[in-house]
Amino acid sequence: MNIIDAWLASDKNYDKGFSLYQKYGLGSLVHLFVKGESEYNKNLLEIELRKVRFKTDIPKFEETVEKPVKEQTHIVTYKAPEGPPPTHYEEIDNSKKVRTDYNLKRIKISQMLTNPDLDQEEAANLIDQAFEYRRLTRIETQRMSFLFNNPEKLPTDFKAPKDKKESINPDDVDIEQIETVEEVNRLINNCRRRRTITRKNIRILLKSKGKQKWKQIEKLLKTIEHNSAMKPLIIELNKRNDLLEKLLIKQKEFATI
Repeated sequence: MNIIDAWLASDKNYDKGFSLYQKYGLGSLVHLFVKGESEYNKNLLEIELRKVRFKTDIPKFEETVEKPVKEQTHIVTYKAPEGPPPTHYEEIDNSKKVRTDYNLKRIKISQMLTNPDLDQEEAANLIDQAFEYRRLTRIETQRMSFLFNNPEKLPTDFKAPKDKKESINPDDVDIEQIETVEEVNRLINNCRRRRTITRKNIRILLKSKGKQKWKQIEKLLKTIEHNSAMKPLIIELNKRNDLLEKLLIKQKEFATI
């Protein structure tokens, strides 16, 4: 366990965390953290430190505990158990705790998004935090699997997977300039995927059950007043639907050639 893992497993003192971020963080948010502790800054500081907790140059945490000296009366031979070494189990347990903490934070964010007084910028920041917690949860799961299946390696050998490159945003493409059917098909799939994410966020705000059909949700959206968190999602959804309709028309044009 390194000093950042130790901080994450503790009560997360803001000043100590800020000091760690200045030494080992990416450094781009110092101007924000220097303003002092707040609920938003504390959550963001934790996210930023979790991003760098696997760096190899972070010192190992050494806890000094005074133990009473006992006189040795006999020697006991110890046979190592099969499977990962004890240090691996400690790291796996730590990852389990971290992953549980992430899930609880995502639940808390979902509850905060139901606040009708939430403005658009705060809602967008909360949604970004929720996606970041989900990404970090996946990394912890992969780390647990690595430690369990590779007992001969050190915990520091685990390398967090790099984020996939963002696919082409259909909003940035001039539809009239599309030259191949393969390109329009790729943009259609991308647009549908982005629309699915927007729908999922709307379901979260409405506390909708997964089995509820989208047509039922659309009818419900027409009958309720939209709060500041819901309005940008509705605008985004309508934008996705209009764009998808234009892309499908373009796809039919290629089919007739």
